Amino acid sequence: MRVNTRVLALALGAVFCFSAFAEKSIKFSGRINPSKVDRLLGSINRALGEGETDIMITLNSEGGNLGSAFKATRTIKRLNRGGANIQTKVVRYCGSACTVMFTAGAKRWARTGARFMFHSPKVESGGLSKVEKRKIEARYRRTWLNSIRSVDYNTYQWLVDEGALESDRETTVSARRLATGYVSHFL
Repeated sequence: MRVNTRVLALALGAVFCFSAFAEKSIKFSGRINPSKVDRLLGSINRALGEGETDIMITLNSEGGNLGSAFKATRTIKRLNRGGANIQTKVVRYCGSACTVMFTAGAKRWARTGARFMFHSPKVESGGLSKVEKRKIEARYRRTWLNSIRSVDYNTYQWLVDEGALESDRETTVSARRLATGYVSHFL
C-alpha cells in the first residue's frame, strides 16, 4: 500500500493544530477585584467539572486588588498541582496585580510585544496608620516577589535590583525582556 506522505502530513498537521487549540479558553479583562476573581474561579471550576483539564486564561488587565490576585494565583497553582493544566496568556497588557496572576500558569504565554508593568504595592484602605499601611505593603511586596521567584529567579532578581516594587514609578517591559522563564512560551 502506498501512502501519500503529503496528505498524511496535512492530516497529522490538522490533528496537531486542533489539539493545540482544544483547551477551554477563559478571558479575564479589566480591573482585578474580589467579584471578578470569584467569577474567574467559578468558570475554571465549571470547566473542570465538565471534564476539561486544559484551560487557557487570557489576561488583559491594568491590575487592581492584590489580595484578589493572590487568591486567584494560589487557587490556580493548587489546581495545577492536582492534575489540571491551567495556563496563562497575555496578548497585549498585564499590569500590577495582573503580573501576579500571570505566574499561576503551568505555562505562561505572551506575544513578544505584550507589555508587563510593575510598581510598588499600594494600600488604599482608610483608617490605617502610615505604619500599618507600610507593613501591609511590605508583606504584599514579599508575596508578589515570591510569586515571581517561584517561576523565574532571573526576573525576580532583576525586579529587586531595579527596585521596581519599591517605588511609585511604573516599570513597563516587553515580554521579550521577561523570556528568562517568567514568560515561558511565545505566541
